[in-house]
Amino acid sequence: MRAFLFALYALALFGLFGCERVADISSPIKYENEGISFSYPRNWKVTEDVRRQDFRYIFIESPGDAIFIVQIYSRNDAVSFNEFVRWFSSQSKKETPVGKMEDNTFSTVEKTTHGEGVKGVKENFSMTLLGTQVPHIREYYTIDSNDEVAFLVGQAATEDLSKTEPGFDLILSSFVIE
Repeated sequence: MRAFLFALYALALFGLFGCERVADISSPIKYENEGISFSYPRNWKVTEDVRRQDFRYIFIESPGDAIFIVQIYSRNDAVSFNEFVRWFSSQSKKETPVGKMEDNTFSTVEKTTHGEGVKGVKENFSMTLLGTQVPHIREYYTIDSNDEVAFLVGQAATEDLSKTEPGFDLILSSFVIE
């Protein structure tokens, strides 16, 4: 799990010096693997799909520093959605390899997926690296099937959200656990 969170913050570190591009959702790519399917922007990449003994995670990365993370657990091993949000935020803070995270605030957000409203949690926070404070947004959602629970997390610098949100929405609205 440490390697997982370290990778997340390495992306954020490189993103401070990178440049985000608009998510190309004009002709999305379909991802299907081991009972999970979703569409994602043409200019993004699925960089990890790893199955561990007790969970599976998938990383979808934008050309800048935004990332969309999917963590899948068996229904018997999954914690509640609110527990996951608290754990992920807390672990992210603890595992930040350089700099610091601060100013975490949480609010409720709702999106539409498969024609239905899905409630989630939006976390606003700042990452300070090399003396530069960069506001970020992280959104959390959950989708479940009879046997599995998926936690979906999108993270981007606040200034890049207009470029990345269409990609996050595409993944969320097309995500299916079979």
